[in-house]
Amino acid sequence: MGKPKKILIVDDEVDLALLLQLIFEKHGYQTVTAHSGRAALAIVEKEQVDAIVTDIRMPHGDGVELLEKIRMQNQEKPIIVLVTGYSDLSQAEAYDRGAQAIFTKPLDKKSILETLDRLLRVDRIASAKPETRFPADFKVNVRLCDTSAASSSAATGFAANVGRGGMFIAIEGQVLPFLDDKVSFQLHLEGGRSVSGQGVCRWVRESGEDLRPRGFGLEFLEIAAADRDHLIQVIQNLKTHAYIPQS
Repeated sequence: MGKPKKILIVDDEVDLALLLQLIFEKHGYQTVTAHSGRAALAIVEKEQVDAIVTDIRMPHGDGVELLEKIRMQNQEKPIIVLVTGYSDLSQAEAYDRGAQAIFTKPLDKKSILETLDRLLRVDRIASAKPETRFPADFKVNVRLCDTSAASSSAATGFAANVGRGGMFIAIEGQVLPFLDDKVSFQLHLEGGRSVSGQGVCRWVRESGEDLRPRGFGLEFLEIAAADRDHLIQVIQNLKTHAYIPQS
């Protein structure tokens, strides 16, 4: 058995931090705690952690500031999960800034454990540190699986941006998936190449919101083995810092 993964818990509420520590350790993780963003950053600079579960609202450095400072140093690791009791940050904004998940209080213990297990188990797709972003407008064929109706429908859209963990798919005049719906996709690249896989809808944007295109944020769940290298090359060329881009 390998060495247990280490999770840094960041919350100014001592009781909640302790509760999370007990939950994670019972599940087999190692833990370390901090009660502010600044204290957490000091820990990250001294020791290796595999994941950070942090509150957003805290004195002396909040969770968003912590996320941004860590992502400036490393685009991929550690995994960062944001927790909030307020509407400080939308799902789309959190993923766009490089978070890999966001949860609202009160926390669902099962969901956060399942998410951490999945993110720590998967070999994430790496990307280069952003410098100059290349433009992208790739055609995407998707099959939307409506879990509530146990049915599926085909649609065609465009990936205006692709990130380390997913992509934004712009779709006009066609049905959008619901949150957490599974989506099969085929991303058509330049030169006749394509990437096939499956993902999950993490957020949806209807027409007219923020003057951005209508569509949804898709998190990659599975990429066909033969297509993985092509997708990595695209992400490295795009130099996108986002985990799932907003557009």
